[in-house]
Formats: sequence, structure tokens, C-alpha cells
Amino acid sequence: MPRLGGTPDEARARVPAAQASWEFMRDHVVQGGIVDLELKRLCFRFLAQDGDVMDFDRFSSREQLALRWTQAIAWDADLADDELWAGLHREFSEPELVELGCAIGLTLGQQSWLRLLNIEHHEIMPGTSASMAPGFESREELERSKASESYWAGRSTAEPVG
Repeated sequence: MPRLGGTPDEARARVPAAQASWEFMRDHVVQGGIVDLELKRLCFRFLAQDGDVMDFDRFSSREQLALRWTQAIAWDADLADDELWAGLHREFSEPELVELGCAIGLTLGQQSWLRLLNIEHHEIMPGTSASMAPGFESREELERSKASESYWAGRSTAEPVG
């Protein structure tokens, strides 16, 4: 059975509502919105299991909570216990939690879709960092990340870390 042809943007363009929804979420939730973009990028790096973000202790309380929440969303909902929720509500407003959760979920889904379509990041817009997760901005960074023992896709299952 043939796979979808083209890039994710080309596939979404076949359904104008899908393309418009993606562009809105990208612009207003993933890259824009009320949560600091650098905090979102930290969470996206955690989703990619970038080795230098796996040690929570070096981050602020707010960053640690965001990373723990990312872990609960991506791999183990049981980690969202009363203690985590209390910390999240102490550090984030409800609108921030909704936006961050949506951004994490959308990014996780997008990563899965790219893998399913067998599209590497730099096959989409070669030579640019457009839409690339931190640590994947160049072909060299992509290759270094994927060669690392801590790269999540090299595991048989997405084991939680932290």
C-alpha cells in the first residue's frame, strides 16, 4: 500500500481545513500564545529525549513541573498525581496549562506522523530550521541526536525518564 506522498504540509494542503487548523495551532499555540516559547521548546526537547534536558534537577521549579507534565502527557498519565497537580496550579494559570498541554500533544502527534510517513526533518525544507525541534536545526544536529543512546526512537518502547 503506498504511503501519503509529499511532506506533511503537502498532505495537509489536500484538506484545506486541516491546513488552516495546523497553521492556526502552530501560530497561536505552539509558537505563540501566553506560555513562554522557550519553556515550550524545553518541553519539545524533552519529547525528543534530548540528552541535556533529561536531568530535571538543573532546571527551575516551573521548568521541572512543565517537564514532569510533559512526561505524564506523553508516556505515563499516572505521574499526574495530586502533588504534580498542586505544583502545576501553583506555577501556572489554567489557560497556561491548557495551552502548554495542547502544544505538547500537538508536537507529540506531529513527531509520530513524521515517523509514520518516514520523513526526516530536513527532507521537508532542506537547509532551514523551519518547524524543527531544538537540537534538530541542522542536518549535523539531527544525526548527532539520532546517534545518541538516549534518543527515544531507538528504544523498543517509549520508556519514561526523569
